[in-house]
Amino acid sequence: MFTYQSLWVRKKYKWRASYSVYSSNQIASFLSSLYQYQIPPSHLPAEAGLPVRSAYWFQTPPMIWQMWMVLDLLLPLPIGDTFFFSKAMEVISKRIASNNITIRHLPLIFHTQYSLAVEEYLDLLVKAGQLKKLTQTIYQKAREPHIPANLEEAYNMDLALIKRLEIVGKNEEVGMVKPNIGG
Repeated sequence: MFTYQSLWVRKKYKWRASYSVYSSNQIASFLSSLYQYQIPPSHLPAEAGLPVRSAYWFQTPPMIWQMWMVLDLLLPLPIGDTFFFSKAMEVISKRIASNNITIRHLPLIFHTQYSLAVEEYLDLLVKAGQLKKLTQTIYQKAREPHIPANLEEAYNMDLALIKRLEIVGKNEEVGMVKPNIGG
């Protein structure tokens, strides 16, 4: 019997192994940026592509929009430096404006809340030990994202991280997302 987490890791592994079949301008720009950082697409850190409840606000897959946050926000930031939630939203907004990330427009909802997905993602990075949450709106980089050396290491890192998050998540209330700080 598979858990949601193990299914997510399998889906992520499949994406790592077959990213090239999803051809589009978004993917081309994404791959170009990865190659500038010398990161093979199958070797994304485990912190990219995490399951967040509000990810439906993005049409772009979590592997991509979350990796943009890693590339644009986390990698350039030295360990110990801080950033505001508004900086994370600025990173996402710039990628939306440049068509690297597409938000989903739902016909009966007039104000998109993709900030919920961004906040949930940052909270998962806190639980993973990547970030520390100093206040309601201030985060601190705790460690560098680890780029795996091969596909097997990437899979093992994904599995270890999702299991660690599952243990942390068992102590939390399951239900609706709390009101976000990003508006």
